[in-house]
Amino acid sequence: MNSDEKPETRDIAEPSAAPESAELTDHSGTTEKSADAAQNKRKKADNAPQKNSTDDRLEKLSRAELVELVHALQSEDEPDAEIAEKLGRAETEHRKRAYRRRYLQTLRSTFSVLIVVAAVAVLLATLFLPVVQISGDSMEPSLSNGDIVLLLKSGSYKPGELCCVSWQNKLLVKRVIGLGGDEINMDKEGNVYVNGTLLDEPYVSDKSLGECDITFPFFVPEGRVFLLGDHRETSIDSRNTAVGCVETDQIIGRILIRIWPLGS
Repeated sequence: MNSDEKPETRDIAEPSAAPESAELTDHSGTTEKSADAAQNKRKKADNAPQKNSTDDRLEKLSRAELVELVHALQSEDEPDAEIAEKLGRAETEHRKRAYRRRYLQTLRSTFSVLIVVAAVAVLLATLFLPVVQISGDSMEPSLSNGDIVLLLKSGSYKPGELCCVSWQNKLLVKRVIGLGGDEINMDKEGNVYVNGTLLDEPYVSDKSLGECDITFPFFVPEGRVFLLGDHRETSIDSRNTAVGCVETDQIIGRILIRIWPLGS
């Protein structure tokens, strides 16, 4: 009797354990699915702001970071669409920055060259090539009022040259007639003689003795220059004691060329 009862006890216990185990299995499967769904949602939520902020981060990348990004992306064996897009944006941004850098460098170099050229021009104008504007009609017809001439500083001057002289805080443009030691003579008709030789003066339209209060013949002192204006009737020059013979260190320079008006 005892041996027959033992199998019945095993048969009753086995069916009661099976549903309990099935119940646990179903509950565990549902929990895992919920966890996977929640994890997928979190991943999507994390990826969304990263995609939207890609442009902002690329804009903020430095040159070194852009180069590093390009090398990193190029090292990928099979870049997908997102990596290719990032690579294109990074290269575009790098080209823009390189262009801006070259433009600024060119601009700076251009300004530097202009400053150097301006400084050299001012230095040359001050030391060697002063520019002077003619005032008055004492040099007509050779030079007229308002003409602009370029001077050349020189240590020596020849008869017949036009020169600019500093006199009583004014600039006078006259023609060199005689140098130190020369004998100057003028007659009533305005003919000029230097050391007994009549000067040929095609630049004088109307000869005249003009404003003259010195006695001829006149001897030019050493270290001085005798000057006359081409418009002899109105010019105030070395014929008048108000000006007289000027010292050579008063001469700023001889006229090299007329730069205004053009073509005259």
